[in-house]
Amino acid sequence: MDFTVLKRLDVETPLGVVHLVCFDKSGVQHRQVILRVLSEVAGRTLVPRDIVQTKDCPRPAFPGLDFDVNWTHSGDICVLAYGSPEGGGVCRLKIGVDCEIHKPKRLKIAEHFYSPQEVAHIKAQAPEAAETEFFRLWCRKEALYKCVGGPFFEGSLRRSMLVDSLPLEQGRTVYFCDVNLPEDFLCEFADSPKVSLCVAVCR
Repeated sequence: MDFTVLKRLDVETPLGVVHLVCFDKSGVQHRQVILRVLSEVAGRTLVPRDIVQTKDCPRPAFPGLDFDVNWTHSGDICVLAYGSPEGGGVCRLKIGVDCEIHKPKRLKIAEHFYSPQEVAHIKAQAPEAAETEFFRLWCRKEALYKCVGGPFFEGSLRRSMLVDSLPLEQGRTVYFCDVNLPEDFLCEFADSPKVSLCVAVCR
């Protein structure tokens, strides 16, 4: 994999920095690229068996690393998110990330699954803005689910994401950071898609 095609961006969150790496996954095995990037960060070679994924816990994890890792893909875009190694330990940053290439507005999905407040918010927007808000909120829901787990339909999908932080059990809070990708992040993609991206973090 030619590392010159990797686009890197640091995102400041209320709990610390999250590092993003974006690449075109067409024609490559995206997990191989992820392993190479993380090997560079960890200072040792990571292999597929370092990724732990079970039926009870389907979120891919790297228990051997002292920082959290998550990734997402939509179309040919893949975005890897990881915390800073120096931020490891028992209270390390937990990360969820989701990106979505915009497709025709799916207001009917919102009407069936989003909270009443979110549906009203989307309907109050002009058509193009309504599409943007639909995907912005969807990314927040996916990022929350990937960050903290739990049931997706009742725990994330139906929950209002109009706020930038949500209280969790045991005094924890999850924070949402909507990320506007710079144009050079998307220049590898011929159709220059419109993309929504969210990073969710908690401790």
